[in-house]
Amino acid sequence: MLDIFLISGLVGAIFIIFAWAFEAFESVERHKSLIDLKFALLYLVAMSLLIVHSVSINDAVFVFLNATVMVIIAFEVLYTIHLHRKGVLRKRRLKSIKA
Repeated sequence: MLDIFLISGLVGAIFIIFAWAFEAFESVERHKSLIDLKFALLYLVAMSLLIVHSVSINDAVFVFLNATVMVIIAFEVLYTIHLHRKGVLRKRRLKSIKA
């Protein structure tokens, strides 16, 4: 039987996942990285440590949340690196500096 605390945790996790997924979708749609690469890399390290902690305390909600958000952020990091390699981000920064 599911209790109210587990349900509220799952609903909260789903909202957080939707928020990160929406942000990732916006990045791809605009061909622009919306997340700072240094922040994202630190966040990935933090999420991996939180996953270890969540597993150690047998908290399925946080394992699910942290693992899912970690995948979304890893996608954003790879997409940001892809944009840097294509030169998309550099060109936009140069245009804004000249303006």
